[in-house]
Amino acid sequence: MWQATPHPSIDAPVGWFFGAGDDREPYCSLPMGTDSPDGFYCYWPMPFQAAARVELVNPLSCPIPIDMTIVEYDPGPVSLSMGYFHATARCDTCRSPQTHCFAMGEANGRGHYVGNFLSLEQDYGSHYMLEGDDIVIVDRADTLNGTGLEDAYNGGYYYNWVADPMDEPEGASPPSAIRPLNGILCVQKTTNPPFARADQYRWMIGDRVSFTESIEVKVEWRYSLVGSRWKSVVFWYQLPIGFSSAPSPGGCPWDLMLQSIAPNPTSDAIVIRLELPDDGVVPLDLLDLTGRKVASISNGLRLAGLHEVHWCRGRQPNGVYFVRLRTGDISELQKLILIR
Repeated sequence: MWQATPHPSIDAPVGWFFGAGDDREPYCSLPMGTDSPDGFYCYWPMPFQAAARVELVNPLSCPIPIDMTIVEYDPGPVSLSMGYFHATARCDTCRSPQTHCFAMGEANGRGHYVGNFLSLEQDYGSHYMLEGDDIVIVDRADTLNGTGLEDAYNGGYYYNWVADPMDEPEGASPPSAIRPLNGILCVQKTTNPPFARADQYRWMIGDRVSFTESIEVKVEWRYSLVGSRWKSVVFWYQLPIGFSSAPSPGGCPWDLMLQSIAPNPTSDAIVIRLELPDDGVVPLDLLDLTGRKVASISNGLRLAGLHEVHWCRGRQPNGVYFVRLRTGDISELQKLILIR
């Protein structure tokens, strides 16, 4: 979770997020992969302005042992124009080909779509399920429509791409093929028992897809059998909600500025310096780590220009909070630590 958002921006099972597990081939791609039989790595940049919270949640009734976790970050300035990293996992079973598509993910706001991991399997020995097109709808307009699922991951001929005529080092019909920006982690097909499976990934870094209002990512599953099983993780960057409107003529999507909070940490009173581009009612609120408003610092009409707001904590408990400056649909946050 970034800042004081009440909902996680990254929500996916660990194995799915890293594209590993489920008897797949260990792999090393550019932004993420496996670095040992039991370890993963992720190099997607994850900037944040005020705070980040990382949780591992066990939804099972039995405990899961964890040997070690490491969270590292580099402190420093972060541009207000940088988006926050998001990832969402989906799984579904095809109940009827008439439903047409498996919805991999969607988002409302402004950002860049940068790739996905997709796994599908069915109890039938055919890869005809790969005939489904990938579809990306940007700002509610059908922008990208592919020519077949394996083509979207730079494969072809049901991942038998050496048939005509280009050779690859893995040879014909490889069970896996790993590349820096795309690859197949597991491809299987058997007749006894009847079964087919394909796990693949595609990172769109140089060819990222930009959106200003919304994005939908989906794939046709009408060529698979009823009962086929699909799961995915979609990755994208997005400006925080409230910062996702069209850019102003000056090039910045918002012009509010929480310049400083001092002293910080504090045991008593603080002075908040802020700058406003226009006259207006500008609420200043104190939020806890869940994004819940716990106190009102200021709420009145202010003229454009520089301001200093004085606030005394009173009986507010110790802890980590956020000061939120808000006007209309635009807001800005800064972390505040209260101590005794």
